[in-house]
Amino acid sequence: MSGLVRQLLRNNRRNINLREFHSTRRRCSGWSESKENKDVIPSTNPPQPPHSTTPTLDFFKDLGKADRVYHPFDTYKFVTTLQAYAYSRRVSEIIMVATRTLLIQHALIARSSLMTREDLENSSYLFQAALTELRVELSIRGRADASALRSLTTALTREVDGLEQKMKEDVGGLKDDIELDMNNRKDETQSDGKAFEINVQSLNNRITVATGELRTEVERDKWDTTIRVVGVIFFEAVCIVAAVLLSDPEDVQKKKHKTRLPTAEELGIRETEDEVQQRVI
Repeated sequence: MSGLVRQLLRNNRRNINLREFHSTRRRCSGWSESKENKDVIPSTNPPQPPHSTTPTLDFFKDLGKADRVYHPFDTYKFVTTLQAYAYSRRVSEIIMVATRTLLIQHALIARSSLMTREDLENSSYLFQAALTELRVELSIRGRADASALRSLTTALTREVDGLEQKMKEDVGGLKDDIELDMNNRKDETQSDGKAFEINVQSLNNRITVATGELRTEVERDKWDTTIRVVGVIFFEAVCIVAAVLLSDPEDVQKKKHKTRLPTAEELGIRETEDEVQQRVI
């Protein structure tokens, strides 16, 4: 919008410059034909070639005649003052015309750069219109941006809610999987413990049975040994009684003091403790 305002101001200034240029051109077109200035001395210089751009006295004279309506200063007093400082009349007139021309040109430039009240009002109106349009455009753009921002915020909120729901579902599924794995592991541990207890119980039963069988066998061997010892003792007692009855009483008395009964281990009818332990093992 600021570019549009500058373009409008530039167009207005160009139109003003064109109007001033055409008016100056129309005034300059009659300079060579005007003969109202009686005080200016006719030119005695030779004619210049068409391609020459050097200003002549006739040019300055015609310029002074064309713009006689506008006098930026007192030309007569200016010329007489220059003549008082030892300048000739011709040189004084040339300096006066050149000074007047420069003043007129600068005045035209200054006038072209300035703006009239109407142009200022038009420019102000155009500026206000452009400012209003800019304000409306900014308001519309702000509303559009706010709407887009709200839409984006809504979309982001919806996406965040979806991600949160998905995360909750994933966490719940992971929690269920972990709990299921823990339950399976617990069941496997319990099964292994029960199997180990069963194996220990079976081993205890086997040990108990083996111990019972060993005790039974030991008791049986003990009874067999006892029976053998009793039989041997009874046989020895019978033999002794028979020998006593058949032998001399004196010899019997001597034998009683000399004879010693052998033990069961010596007779080989009872096992020693080492043999019993080796058999148990």
